[in-house]
Amino acid sequence: MKSLAGSKISEEFLKTLWYKRLPQQVQAILSVSKDTLTNLAEMADKILSVYNPTDISSINKQDQSRAISCSCEDNSRLSYIEASIESLAQQIHKLHSPNYNKPRYHNRSRSRSKSRSSSHRLCWYHYRFRANAQKCISPCSFKESKVNQEN
Repeated sequence: MKSLAGSKISEEFLKTLWYKRLPQQVQAILSVSKDTLTNLAEMADKILSVYNPTDISSINKQDQSRAISCSCEDNSRLSYIEASIESLAQQIHKLHSPNYNKPRYHNRSRSRSKSRSSSHRLCWYHYRFRANAQKCISPCSFKESKVNQEN
């Protein structure tokens, strides 16, 4: 790194970059030394040759188990949220189903035109208001009496 950087980058900056790339255990050991970058690199090489790679990665295994336990905790929360959403969806479905909103005691027709005989052939307005009807819908056989026509 030092030869690639040349004299353009300070040794302190190179030391920081190099230091961040080391395993955490090696960083902890080298942090007490104020030696030059070259001497620190030699010490790091010796430390890494003594350490077993599984020992260095054991910290990562603990971190992974901690991440897995967090993940299980998150999964239980996620399962609870999914169950709540499913319950809400079922409640909404019940509210919107036709049988839930339909009154059971109300069997009569809403329209009065169905109850009268089809022989009258009057529109709803003339059936309801007779000569005072303001509207008329065909087919309608309403005929005004002569008394009403004169007014």
